[in-house]
Amino acid sequence: MELILMALGACFLYVLQRVLYERFWKKGLTADAAFQGNPAVCGGEAYLLETVINAKFLPLSILRVKFRIGRELEFVTGENSAVSDYTYRNDVFSVFPYQKITRKLRFYCRKRGYYEIKSLDLVSHDLFFSGHFIETLSLDSHLYIYPAAADCGRLNVPFQKMMGTCLSRSRLVTDPFELKGIREYQTYDSMRSVNWKATARTGALKVNVHESTASQNIFLFLNMDSDYPWASEALREEAISICGSFIDAFVSAGIPTGFFSNGIDAAAEEPSFVPAGAGAGHVTRCMEALSRLRYDISLTPFETLMREGSLEKKAEDCLYIMISSCKRPELQTAYQEFCRYSPGSLWIAPLRPEDEAVFSLCPAALTMKWEVPYDKI
Repeated sequence: MELILMALGACFLYVLQRVLYERFWKKGLTADAAFQGNPAVCGGEAYLLETVINAKFLPLSILRVKFRIGRELEFVTGENSAVSDYTYRNDVFSVFPYQKITRKLRFYCRKRGYYEIKSLDLVSHDLFFSGHFIETLSLDSHLYIYPAAADCGRLNVPFQKMMGTCLSRSRLVTDPFELKGIREYQTYDSMRSVNWKATARTGALKVNVHESTASQNIFLFLNMDSDYPWASEALREEAISICGSFIDAFVSAGIPTGFFSNGIDAAAEEPSFVPAGAGAGHVTRCMEALSRLRYDISLTPFETLMREGSLEKKAEDCLYIMISSCKRPELQTAYQEFCRYSPGSLWIAPLRPEDEAVFSLCPAALTMKWEVPYDKI
């Protein structure tokens, strides 16, 4: 009789806990996966903060938190991960009643891009592991990984040339009574603009920056076409890095700068375009657009976009910089038409060491070979 009562009691307890877990396992249960260090930079590190809160009386002896993320984010500890086209995380928690658990996962940013976690799957069991329960939570967690900075030493030569051209072509009418700020002296600055008080105070040459009624804008053409299929990703990523570094340098120098690319903005699903602008917020906008840039789909040839007319309106009255490893004749001819009305414009070609930078059909542009070393290809 006692055995029967014990068996009945065990059955009752099993059914009771089963009913309790079926009804209440997800009550008061929340989970989150949030990126820290946003934005990050390609080649750097960032963190993912996992948080689980169990605000109820039932413990969860095993709670699995599952989500999918881009495989270019390489977690320092590869445990609980399966990698294919994506990284699939399967992190296990044991949560007591009314407990909050937080984990900080470090990862390497292997590639520029825009990464999202759109949902989390929560999987748990009752006390006897006789079944499992699943709940999917919507999530809006994203991370921008900016392109790596280009080589500053090599960037300085074309930057100084373009700054000199900007100043010589500038139609600015500066107001000597409206001081915008003070910045470091550059080789292209006139000694008349030196602020001697600030120079004496800091021990380094400082120049005044005045408000103006108009300015010479710079517009970058970022072409994602390539003549070299086997090395195309390395050359394209180098081009994106050059573009981002130019934007940061010119905007920091007070020159309104924008860019256009035939690469596709992953958010807008159209060719990427940011009009010329200035200020720290504008640099952020440009870098986010460059992070979202895709070239792994069919692209419209850049010369086609240049001949449509809409691009000319977007970039009118500007000094141009073409960044393109592709040198096909049609593109050179199209860019030549732009440069005829903007003398001093530039073409930078990220190329392999053995490639020649020949631009015989675009004599109006200054040209520069940007050699990409083999260890990047």
